[in-house]
Amino acid sequence: MTAFDLEREKKERYLINANNKTLAASLLGISRKCIYHKGIKEDKDLSCKHEIENLHLTHPAYGHKRVALALKWDKNKAIRIMNKYGIKPPRRKRRKLYLTRSVDNNHYTNLI
Repeated sequence: MTAFDLEREKKERYLINANNKTLAASLLGISRKCIYHKGIKEDKDLSCKHEIENLHLTHPAYGHKRVALALKWDKNKAIRIMNKYGIKPPRRKRRKLYLTRSVDNNHYTNLI
């Protein structure tokens, strides 16, 4: 082991034992403020996500505008939550156009 590895192990042991958040933040390369930050809207957004998913079970074609109308929300709230959790309304697949194949037995000449 090199001196750098020994020093790093000492720092890790110190972090585990002392719970020094300043040192932990500096080792992780983030600010100390980020350790204490907890999002306010996380719990609310999770419950809203479940509401949107339940609405999509009954009305699968609703986009953000109709979701907002049905749940009596603002349009921007519906957009934010749907983007955050990657919720997209299940869309119908496009039908392929099937063209009839020419049959080898029928040769049509120019009728003009």
